[in-house]
Amino acid sequence: MKKYLNLTLILVATLLFIGAGCNDDSGKKELGTPSDIESNEPLTTDNSPTDRGQSEAEETTKLEPKTVIVKYTAFGFMPDPMIINMGDTVQFINDTEDPLQIASDPHPIHTDTPGLDSRTPLEKGESYQFTFNKRGETNYHNHLQPTEGGSIIIR
Repeated sequence: MKKYLNLTLILVATLLFIGAGCNDDSGKKELGTPSDIESNEPLTTDNSPTDRGQSEAEETTKLEPKTVIVKYTAFGFMPDPMIINMGDTVQFINDTEDPLQIASDPHPIHTDTPGLDSRTPLEKGESYQFTFNKRGETNYHNHLQPTEGGSIIIR
């Protein structure tokens, strides 16, 4: 009986030791934390140096621009917030029966992000695109329903 108890204790200790090593996430950086966003430093998923001796910031700025979609739904803007890279384009699509007019905050003067304004209402299925070329966070809303809005974080 004592032999089985000792074997069980050794097995449990070994499993705990192995499990502790598997859950070690020291050195890993969680993307999208407030400190990352506030610092305006580009966020990357790879902390290793590059083969060509370029810094991570230089590598991040060379990402190909892409177009991402924000849908206006019966539940509001989805996804919210949207996190993109500088140079990316956001395509706002109206997925409701109600008209949508994209506009930069604050309402009604729309001055936070100059140019972010669809100027005319979008009917169901119509879209408006805007390319973000400045890092930071910007807020937008439906000019026709100003309490319905979202935010975009540009890194």
